[in-house]
Amino acid sequence: TPAEAPPSPASQPSQPSQPSQPSQPSQPRRHAGKIAADGVGVGLLTGVVGIGGGFLIVPALTLLGGLPLEIAIGTSLTLIALNAWTGFFRHWGELATLGLTLDGRTIATFIAIGGVGTLVGHHLGGRLPQRTLARIFGVALLALGTWVLWRNLPTVLGWN
Repeated sequence: TPAEAPPSPASQPSQPSQPSQPSQPSQPRRHAGKIAADGVGVGLLTGVVGIGGGFLIVPALTLLGGLPLEIAIGTSLTLIALNAWTGFFRHWGELATLGLTLDGRTIATFIAIGGVGTLVGHHLGGRLPQRTLARIFGVALLALGTWVLWRNLPTVLGWN
């Protein structure tokens, strides 16, 4: 007997059309203890090294937390903004007790240059695949770490 052909789409009962809904990417649920451990680890490294933890938060969230790069960056920026805001007001109060003031010209210059850098980065970041962005970030992080080590190694080894 000849093989039967599959039924044609015209012979299939029609389904009522349903409005298409945008698909939401599924995100893994994370255990609160693991999130807390990531935060404590980043906080400890930040406190020991004495630098901002922004560049540590993104790798912690992506590598340890399994979050997509875009969500990790947004989360990191939110945390950095909150930390910067509270730190600014704390140190502003300390300046006032010492009779010092902030240099408005320097602040304005950094805001302007940082704003331009943000716009350029946003433009470039939107055109690059996530894997390429992650590699660029890794290379930049490695370069920064190498530079910090190079600058501080003589002091750490007592050569100064």
